[in-house]
Amino acid sequence: MTNRRIAFRLMLMLVVVAVVLAAPLGRSAAAPKPGGGPGASCDIPLNVSFRDAEGDAVRSDGLGPYFGGSEQVTAQIDCIAGDFRMLTGNRAWGIDLDAVSSDLVNAEGNLGVEVGIPGGLDTMEPGATLQSTKVRFNFWVGSSRYTLIFQKSQFPLTHDIDVTRVDENTWVVEAPADAVANLQTCPLRGKCSAPVNQTVNAPFRMTLTRQ
Repeated sequence: MTNRRIAFRLMLMLVVVAVVLAAPLGRSAAAPKPGGGPGASCDIPLNVSFRDAEGDAVRSDGLGPYFGGSEQVTAQIDCIAGDFRMLTGNRAWGIDLDAVSSDLVNAEGNLGVEVGIPGGLDTMEPGATLQSTKVRFNFWVGSSRYTLIFQKSQFPLTHDIDVTRVDENTWVVEAPADAVANLQTCPLRGKCSAPVNQTVNAPFRMTLTRQ
């Protein structure tokens, strides 16, 4: 075999190796995560409004929607579990439960919200209504931590809450006037080895809008 043929075969082998090594990199670069370039979050950012009707157990601070990403507010549909999660950040919020404190509005400290349905909120078809697997509001007042829980699998007396996808960009989470939740109370600090549980009436309505 001549030197020219040997050199040609070596060059051909190098080209094949280079193509094989480059192929995974090409596929990776061509498939960035939803929502942006490579490494971008695939969570769906939302804005959240409360109905603020008389008798609602959970309400806003009266200053309009909570915009995810503004004033330290976190509001999004998690792209892995499909749950809605929210923290009110620097914004105040309201709670109206006799078991906590009557007409306590504009409370400080983060209000945490979690809503889950089978398959996740973003898999719902527009116009569909599904019942939640869990709805939780976490907050603290004074020296106590509270969790307002709608989860029939854990607390059989509570209601499962309707979640409706109005259109491609809008969801409504609503507990009717007779909705029953479990209010769990724990000390603000330390472990909660013996939580106090009681049933409470807790209507509310939230509207979630894709940004």
